[in-house]
Amino acid sequence: RVKIILIEKLEQTDDPRRPGYKLIDNTLIIFTSDNGPNVGDNLGVNQESGGLRGKKAKLWEGGHRVPFILYWKDRFSGKRVNRNLFSLTDLFATFASLLEDPLKPDEAQDSLDSFACWKDPKISDLRARHFFCHLGPPYENDAIAIRKGSKKMIVEGGLARPWSMSGVRGSSESVVFYD
Repeated sequence: RVKIILIEKLEQTDDPRRPGYKLIDNTLIIFTSDNGPNVGDNLGVNQESGGLRGKKAKLWEGGHRVPFILYWKDRFSGKRVNRNLFSLTDLFATFASLLEDPLKPDEAQDSLDSFACWKDPKISDLRARHFFCHLGPPYENDAIAIRKGSKKMIVEGGLARPWSMSGVRGSSESVVFYD
């Protein structure tokens, strides 16, 4: 019901910047979540994450694959599924690109412009992606996932928590590599 009220309000409200238009005519609406569910098995398949492995704060698909729904009148229409990886950090570079505001070299270094993939879900985004998971003490959770295309490697230990029992700089260990 809240969604319906929001859309109705945007459809009814005049855009003060563009006479003759409504706010909905120039509003990008995004529905998403920041993590997977916080219930279920850390490493197993979970119903709460759509049958994917893992949960919130884990590098498995169930920990970070979430809905990302876009609506922008006359720009995105119909039901399309985009299988490319996308991180919420990518919103920074994507919005900067949409606004034609080039990023400085020290801005949003972990953000990738994904607008081309939003426009055409058939485009394969093969840029390498890096996901870091660190919860700090008392959690023994320090890992990084590097993914490029269908290849993914998960490395654990010694990356950012050299103070922990098994963590010393240089002690990282590749635990998974698959295609």
